Amino acid sequence: MTATQVRHLAEVWSSSVDKHSVEGEIPIRLCNYTDAYKNDTVEPHAGLMRATATPEEVRRFRLQPGDTVLTKDSEDPNDIGISAFITGTAADFVCGYHLAIARPREGVVPRFLNWAFRSRPSLAHFSTHASGISRYGLGVADLRATPVPVHDLGQQQRIADFLDDRVARIDQIIVHRQEQAALTDELAQAQLSAVFAPTEQRGRLKDLLAAPPCYGVLKPEYVDAGTPIVRIADLPASGSVEEASLPRIPATQSLEYIRTRLARDDVLLGVVGTLGRPTVVHAELVGANVSRAIARLRPRTGVAGAYVQAVLRLPDFARFTEEVTHGTAQSVLNMGDLKNYPVPLADQNTTTDLLAEVSRIDSAHVEHLGQVRQSAALLREYKQSLITAAVTGEFDVTTAGSGIPG
Repeated sequence: MTATQVRHLAEVWSSSVDKHSVEGEIPIRLCNYTDAYKNDTVEPHAGLMRATATPEEVRRFRLQPGDTVLTKDSEDPNDIGISAFITGTAADFVCGYHLAIARPREGVVPRFLNWAFRSRPSLAHFSTHASGISRYGLGVADLRATPVPVHDLGQQQRIADFLDDRVARIDQIIVHRQEQAALTDELAQAQLSAVFAPTEQRGRLKDLLAAPPCYGVLKPEYVDAGTPIVRIADLPASGSVEEASLPRIPATQSLEYIRTRLARDDVLLGVVGTLGRPTVVHAELVGANVSRAIARLRPRTGVAGAYVQAVLRLPDFARFTEEVTHGTAQSVLNMGDLKNYPVPLADQNTTTDLLAEVSRIDSAHVEHLGQVRQSAALLREYKQSLITAAVTGEFDVTTAGSGIPG
């Protein structure tokens, strides 16, 4: 299959319209980077960012149905050339900065061109020609040089129609897989609740702790070498904190640093912004510290950190945090509220049985979730292969079967 540069099939230019509003300019709705990055199609709607532009900018960068917009710079070279298809227009619908516009010439099917931009040869071209160190960019000349397979008008239309149908069906299955993943999470949560439901003795979180929970370091000073510090972003949704990836703070002896120095079996809990994600401290993190957004909980003698973690993973705790932080500008869990959170209490023998059941539920959940996510990943890979094969003419779309994997 022969190919040509996209300059022969479309006019390509980049926008200079930023997200600022300037008095005296024309109010506009902006199609910005995230609109193109997160969506397959974009049209003018009330949720778009508001900005202003000059009359010349509105004339030059107003979007029309059939245009493709592409991301042209990013911190990750793999995010260059992500495209969205424009399906509607309005007098105030304008392309924003960090995006380029590709407008098909006569004799080019707009949807075919958009699919061509999503094929592997085009994506490889974008990644290869993106230049930079901390931020990568792709010039208009390189965008115009993007290779696109040559097909006659009728074949372009057949390929576009085929991909419009098949990719929509694949995307629908992927959505179902995502829904399955959410249901899998809900099932695991319900099972965890059922495990602790028969526990008759009740108390407060403070009954499980050797000392009241405390916030971490307010304004840590980061250095190249020193003591690891766990931030809210470092708390995983599942699994454990990786010490090697943590930033460092000075190995100071000040009281603020000493009181939240970590010991084995401590439990870390997000208490500012992102609430929850209880994580047990393993041997690798002993001596590390935590930021202000994290509370350090130290179990009392005879109480396993895994037990404290388990009761803080229950759906009841999520509901509790919503109630006590309702109406606040930022989600901040007060230490007084936290230590008085109602929890089930159990003796050591019962605790061992409970944690064994929790481990069984977690293992089954991880396995099932992994299967669902692998299925979704295979579907995404198949979708990419299908787009490439159809665009490049590797198979005849008029005779191709479904082939969509379940």
